[in-house]
Amino acid sequence: PPEDIKIRQSDWMPWLENQSWYDASISPSENYPGVVENLLQPRQARKDFFLRILKPDVPASEGYHKLAELIGHKAFETILTTNFDSLIEDTCKNTPQVHHLTVVKNHDELSKISTSPDHPQLIHLHGDFENYTDKNLLEEIETLNRDLVDRIIPIIRDHPLIVIGYRGAENSIMNNLLLSHSDSSENYKHGIYWCILEDSSSLDLTENVINLLSKIGNNFQLVRIKGFDELISEGIWKKFVPELDLENQRSKNLEATPNIHDFKVLTEASITDLDQIVLRSRIVRYCDALRIWTPQEVTDQWLRSIQLERDLLVKSGDDIRPTFAGYLLFGKAPQILCDQAIIKITIEKDDLWLHHIFKGDEDDNEENIALEHIVSGNLWEQLDEVNELISQFNKPFRLKGDISEMVLPYPPIALKELIVNALVHRDYEDSGVIEIKIAPTYIDILNPGGLVSEVQMDLGNETIEDKIKKGKRGIKGYRNPVLADFFYGSGAMDKAGSGLSDVYKSVEQMGGVVNFGPIDDNRSFNARIYSRPEIVDIITKTAAPKLNITSSLVGNVLEFVSLPEQIWAAKTELKSANEVWTAFEERWVPPFILKSGKVYSYYNLDALNNPFSDYIDRGTLEAYSPDDYLNNDELVKIFVALTNRCLYSHFYALGLISDKDKKRAYFPKSSDDENRTISYQARIKSATRTIAKRIIKKSTGEIMYWEHKSLTFKIEKFGDSWGLVLLPSYVFTVDGLKWLVKSDKISKLATKRSARDYNKSVLNDFTFWTWVLSGGDKTNFWLRTVKEGDDPFYVNRIFGISASLPKANVVELEIPEEQESSENLSLEDDDVEEEIARIAKQELEKGQNNDE
Repeated sequence: PPEDIKIRQSDWMPWLENQSWYDASISPSENYPGVVENLLQPRQARKDFFLRILKPDVPASEGYHKLAELIGHKAFETILTTNFDSLIEDTCKNTPQVHHLTVVKNHDELSKISTSPDHPQLIHLHGDFENYTDKNLLEEIETLNRDLVDRIIPIIRDHPLIVIGYRGAENSIMNNLLLSHSDSSENYKHGIYWCILEDSSSLDLTENVINLLSKIGNNFQLVRIKGFDELISEGIWKKFVPELDLENQRSKNLEATPNIHDFKVLTEASITDLDQIVLRSRIVRYCDALRIWTPQEVTDQWLRSIQLERDLLVKSGDDIRPTFAGYLLFGKAPQILCDQAIIKITIEKDDLWLHHIFKGDEDDNEENIALEHIVSGNLWEQLDEVNELISQFNKPFRLKGDISEMVLPYPPIALKELIVNALVHRDYEDSGVIEIKIAPTYIDILNPGGLVSEVQMDLGNETIEDKIKKGKRGIKGYRNPVLADFFYGSGAMDKAGSGLSDVYKSVEQMGGVVNFGPIDDNRSFNARIYSRPEIVDIITKTAAPKLNITSSLVGNVLEFVSLPEQIWAAKTELKSANEVWTAFEERWVPPFILKSGKVYSYYNLDALNNPFSDYIDRGTLEAYSPDDYLNNDELVKIFVALTNRCLYSHFYALGLISDKDKKRAYFPKSSDDENRTISYQARIKSATRTIAKRIIKKSTGEIMYWEHKSLTFKIEKFGDSWGLVLLPSYVFTVDGLKWLVKSDKISKLATKRSARDYNKSVLNDFTFWTWVLSGGDKTNFWLRTVKEGDDPFYVNRIFGISASLPKANVVELEIPEEQESSENLSLEDDDVEEEIARIAKQELEKGQNNDE
């Protein structure tokens, strides 16, 4: 039923695509006749459906309002439509500028049509659904009424025709109307302007459209547009009515749905409370998953319309406010207004078990393990953080037998499903919080909110655990339909009602036990998953063989989630970077590239506060959008070079030294010539890392050289995305600062030094460097190209980068034998150390000779 707002696209789209008559390879609009023919039978049912669905209480979009006003201003005299709804008519009735609209819906009204109407006229080409003269099925839309065609042809012959939102697949309009009358209409000399979406290909044009193009030649013009709303509101409207208000946002009012917490309006919150970087990346991913059209350039207007359409925002009076679901999913700090939306994690204090879990797994400070964690942030942040934390306790162990094998205490898919269920299905009106307890033999997950009424009715007198263990699938019901919809669109959950079934099957297959169900008179839901039944001897130090298990992999790429809106370019007389520094003296200079007599920057070169504004030829100023600079080989090189400059500025702001030749960065020594350490928040506990270490000659106590933790980076494209590739390594210096130990052998020695770092150490390196780059942010961060205290005109919000490394579970991956711990190996291999010291000494002597 269309009035059931809990039914989302993620519910009906998979079902529709499984129907034998539905063709998923073509667009939903092309499937329209098949949908009508297979779902809306008999004919009376079809009529009843259209009467309900085509008169919804949904406000018209901005484009319709502007179209009505354009009609009132006589920009258009005739509107032809293949739609059956009354949206245009209703909008015109509520628009003061439209004094009268002539509407033609059936054969009896054809006499109203005029080639020079006194009032604007709206003509329904396929008829009137109220009297059921509409045409829907394939055989019904082959031809148009002859009298209708005779009256329309003179209008099209003597006026330009703009076609918006129509694919041209119907023979009735394309052949029976346009093609067959092209000769008598002088090939439509006033022009047919055929609009297609800007990211569409001309190859997508239907055969009928191509035939019309071939027939009338240059009188057919293909026009690329962002969408109906944008064309009417930003294009035609601004041409005809520039003096009227341009800010009429599309919105819909959900205040009439108080019974579902997801849809409630948070009047205390505003749009600025939402994380726009997370919004942009997640909504694009969501639309891709559900086959929702996404413009090539994601604009704020489109983003706003999707949020309104998908119930993340709602019109509240004269304002637009987040819904409760939108605030939970995308709020910067949702706990400000929803302090119960957190997860409390407790870890049982068992010293022997904790030593086994964390030995060699973090930098130093093993005693600083926190036994209680509060996980906050939006739901995506909570999901990532909880998955990361719990995975640390799902540590493989060797299962002895005739053939020993490595196994995991818990199946990862079961843990993920239980966490997602708790986040998506909890009752957020309840003041309680999600509680997770991690013990040596089990993990317990408790969330407020029991089973919803739909699930209770489906179960009858049986418990949900008994029903699922008997093989029942498809048990589903949603307390929070918007949350469920977006988690489905992100790939974090399915909507087939199979989540708990998958949990039970995966746990049973590995010999474990899981119990779940409502407690406290259905006020809460509890799930407890027990580890494998084997007792792990956490004292035994035996080597494990190679074997195939499910492994968690972490990628070394941070995705660019927000690209610069423009690259500015202009001719300049400045020839070199040194000339720039000399000209600007102490002024801050935005990251720039000089190439072929032009300067390029992500900052507007013509802005008064930009130091380049006095050194450019303003007549040559250009601005390239991402579509421009990412689809041009030369501009891609500029994009990469400029981004490297932004990274160097970011490193500088963080106190790092950049080695631009090798594209790497490292921390210098401290001022007192002691080892330099830094404390940071690691995955489970606070940790301390030595980032600049003096290597001392044991016999004399003199400093031979300095060893620095370093980060090598590069910018790469992955499919349609760009990312920052990280590679932790080592840098060696003579003085602990910028005097690098340079030799062909050094890179090999650094590689040999890095070879001592095993998987856990490398993962710790990634955690550390991500923490450094992001400033401790767990979701996204902006590159800092501006120093603190600089002119507020300059902003750091040029580049948005994800602070989360990509993770994936891989089945049947061969992993090497478990090493006890890198700290039990000699990190200061004498041969490597002596060789680096010898080269460092040569560098020092060479430098002293140069000074002399």
